[in-house]
Amino acid sequence: MASTRNAKSGSEGRLRRPRKKVGESKAAQLEAMLRRPQGATISQIASALGWQPHTIRAAISTGPRKTKGLTVTITKEANGERVYRVTG
Repeated sequence: MASTRNAKSGSEGRLRRPRKKVGESKAAQLEAMLRRPQGATISQIASALGWQPHTIRAAISTGPRKTKGLTVTITKEANGERVYRVTG
């Protein structure tokens, strides 16, 4: 028996996502959060980006620090949460 699937040639059957504008990537959102005067905690970043904590820590250590040469400071608040900020 022959298959009766509808095969479409080329890209005419595909749905395309709208392209993101410059500065809307998750890495750009992360950097913007770290540049705020109050900085950002892991839980704030996780809720904004939908990332898990280990992914956030990896992105902070490899993204702004290594690729852009930015200094990220980490301070521990009275409630025990760490706040990450870009300084300088």
